[in-house]
Amino acid sequence: MEPLVKPGEFVESIRASSRKDIYGLGEWREEVSENGDPVLISSPSWAGAYPWIDKKTGVYGFLLTHVDPSLANKEGFSSFLSSPVLPLLVRDAIKEAETKGVKRGYVNVDDEGKLFYEEAGKGEPVIFIHGHSFDHYEWDPQFFPMAKKFRVIRYDVRGYGRSSMPREFSTTLHSKDVIELMDALKIKKAHIVGLSMGGFIATDLLALYPHRLASVTAASGDVWEGSPGPAVPWNAQTIVKRRGEIAAYKKIGIHQNKLKWFNGLTTRNGVILENIRKPIWDMIYKWEAWQPLHAEPRFLLGTSVIDMLKKQQIKVPVMVLTGDVDAKHKNKLMELVPSAKQVIVKNAGHVSNLENPEEFTKAITRFIYLTSNNR
Repeated sequence: MEPLVKPGEFVESIRASSRKDIYGLGEWREEVSENGDPVLISSPSWAGAYPWIDKKTGVYGFLLTHVDPSLANKEGFSSFLSSPVLPLLVRDAIKEAETKGVKRGYVNVDDEGKLFYEEAGKGEPVIFIHGHSFDHYEWDPQFFPMAKKFRVIRYDVRGYGRSSMPREFSTTLHSKDVIELMDALKIKKAHIVGLSMGGFIATDLLALYPHRLASVTAASGDVWEGSPGPAVPWNAQTIVKRRGEIAAYKKIGIHQNKLKWFNGLTTRNGVILENIRKPIWDMIYKWEAWQPLHAEPRFLLGTSVIDMLKKQQIKVPVMVLTGDVDAKHKNKLMELVPSAKQVIVKNAGHVSNLENPEEFTKAITRFIYLTSNNR
């Protein structure tokens, strides 16, 4: 007899899985094999204790903590729904230990932060910049294949992954962080590949540091219109408004907000995009959600980049990669940089590098070779 499983039950919430065989004898079957055998099992408590057995890695553990539920609920935090991130972090560590030929480290930036990065391969440098709520793992489908032809670098943007969290109202820029990363790695010019937020950062780099760029690929990237940029600093009124938005976010709950954001990225016209759900959820689940919980610095130039680009004659080769689902979107970057070329990625939407990794990788490889040969 099939057990009655309510929508939004534990395993569905933490593993983005709608399986029915989620509960065994006294434990949650968080993951199962194709044959239905348990791969990851656990039995967490509401106050934060989390014992687990991961047959995929041969690792088991028991994190014993105590969280005050009343205070946690006030902050929108659930230890019951958050503790299962531990097996993912352990898997990351094991995967890194087993991966050869990748250099890892930290670079200090702006005297107050640090960026985690990885690099591999030799040749012309290519820097990958991930999207909002993601981390450097977004680029797995591109990083390793392209390391056979280029010197590839991927990093966690400040406030994401293993890079340091920001300080509210700081005056630094994401684009400046990229330049400091390049300086630390002794890179004079680099090919920049950014997706979504990474594309916004690439646009800022075009406006501020074109002499440091060999080419720019903006995938689902454009002009960030969510902020006027650092030219318009925070004031008392905008701070009060922001604190209200943060309170509303906490009231709904951090985990619930993450799920809403995740489902929006992995659902198209009511159809679930199964092939990208696991890699995207693993990144969003690990994401600390610092940005929606704070008054974030003006890390992007925002709408102020428009006038900055209009006053320049950009000579850097620019490619705008657009999933065919978004082909009708009017891209402002194409207007601001008339020499930019647009390439459509078939069978893809906003996260085109994961939805159709093969075509995405071919497109940026061709573009980099073309721009390199024309220099």
